[in-house]
Amino acid sequence: MIKLIREDGVEVLLNSDFVEKIENGLYTVITLEGGEELRVKNSQYDIIEKIKAYMAGIREDGDDFKKKFSKR
Repeated sequence: MIKLIREDGVEVLLNSDFVEKIENGLYTVITLEGGEELRVKNSQYDIIEKIKAYMAGIREDGDDFKKKFSKR
């Protein structure tokens, strides 16, 4: 999950797996699967970087798990 700031200033955690598209405007609009929209203060670039970092962390955790429990 990634931490974002909604247009009203409230912090939210977003499951990035459900992001369908991201659009720039006065606020950045994130459209989720199912059509729900979330307006945030974070820039499109910031959101993409947060998603990349989150996904890289998942891969690293998975690699550590495999190393720890794989047969030698």
